[in-house]
Amino acid sequence: MKETGGAGSRGRRRPAEKVNQLDAALIQLVQFFRQPTGIARILIESGTTEQARSAFRVLRAVRDGAVSVVDIQAALGVTHSTASRLADNCVTWGFVTRTTAEDDRRKVVLALTTAGRAAIAKVEGGRRAFVAEVTRDWSDADVEALTELVARFATQAKDRTAGEIVG
Repeated sequence: MKETGGAGSRGRRRPAEKVNQLDAALIQLVQFFRQPTGIARILIESGTTEQARSAFRVLRAVRDGAVSVVDIQAALGVTHSTASRLADNCVTWGFVTRTTAEDDRRKVVLALTTAGRAAIAKVEGGRRAFVAEVTRDWSDADVEALTELVARFATQAKDRTAGEIVG
């Protein structure tokens, strides 16, 4: 049985089959959340607009403190031109305002509008309803274990790739 591991695995080696299974499961989740037949379909059924779904990551970043295109770039791990295009879309759709910073006229400040806050609430509500439905028959211990493990994986993956530009 081939094993994987090495310098970043703290001396532990995982059977390649287990790593492959985890990788396949993660790919399935990513595909589900990206494809129209996945979470988007559920959000459409809940009345969430295409613009709200498209803008969701940017809106969350602005809500969580990203006030400039550079902040969005860092929060989303995308190129500056992609972050700028995404921010422009959010302004066009009325989810975000763009103003000049009072302390530095060269700096642009982004802020959520009422429509932006409503879009976040609608998307998050749809996603959370879906997660609740999928895990409805799970024990509290199973939900807690999955939450802890996914959060740990996400944090360690983010830490490991900090500073890299993706997308």
